[in-house]
Amino acid sequence: MKSLRPIFLFSFAFVLCGFISCNKHYKAQQTRYIDYRVSAQDSSETTTVFNKTIEPYRNKLEQEMNEIIGVASFEMVKASPEGGLGNWIADMTQVQGQKYYNKPVDFGLCNQGGIRLPSFPKGAITVGKIFELLPFDNFLTIVLLDKNQVIQLFDYMAQKGGWPVSKGVKYFIVNNKATEITINGKPLEDKTYAVAMNDYVASGGDGCDFIANAPKWESSVLIRDAMIDFTKTYTSKNEQIAFKSEGRVTIVLH
Repeated sequence: MKSLRPIFLFSFAFVLCGFISCNKHYKAQQTRYIDYRVSAQDSSETTTVFNKTIEPYRNKLEQEMNEIIGVASFEMVKASPEGGLGNWIADMTQVQGQKYYNKPVDFGLCNQGGIRLPSFPKGAITVGKIFELLPFDNFLTIVLLDKNQVIQLFDYMAQKGGWPVSKGVKYFIVNNKATEITINGKPLEDKTYAVAMNDYVASGGDGCDFIANAPKWESSVLIRDAMIDFTKTYTSKNEQIAFKSEGRVTIVLH
């Protein structure tokens, strides 16, 4: 199969300006947009000029995206109620969240909709592949929830068929309700829990409006950048990425 070359979209806006006052205030009277789609295969003179202009940037981008930052021991799959791919992301949110927050984080989670690949292949992990996995510009966020809010959150995850949760968390789904929730081997307590997640969910996205107004701390780190950093820590220790289902979430059938 031939590799596809990027198609670059150039939009030029031609603005006809009206009356220019003495303070040089410009007021647009009309805006017209024209799209020029340019590919590396085009041979027109204009395309050749564009390609020469963007080539250094394209080469730099390709080099960055092709950087190998780790190795996956086996294929990791996105699955409900639990899969290796989700466990990898959920663990990352907890570990990296604690690193950036510089305070204890009780657990991390990830909404299934935030995982944009059905599986992650065995072998070299590139920066570009992480972008495919987590393409959205979501920031790693810590949300502070009381016991009742945590129960409500787990019940909601159960209704959705199970969302990935970080290592040390375990719950069962019975009739779309979360039961026997334990965090680090302990049942829920009357305390405030620090929960790591993406800012989309933290602000009420994906149906989580019930935590939208909870106290939160938002990092300046994108989820995918946190994942890149997390993966590199394994590589620095000569370890491979190897996440699989391990009974964190279990659906009980009657």
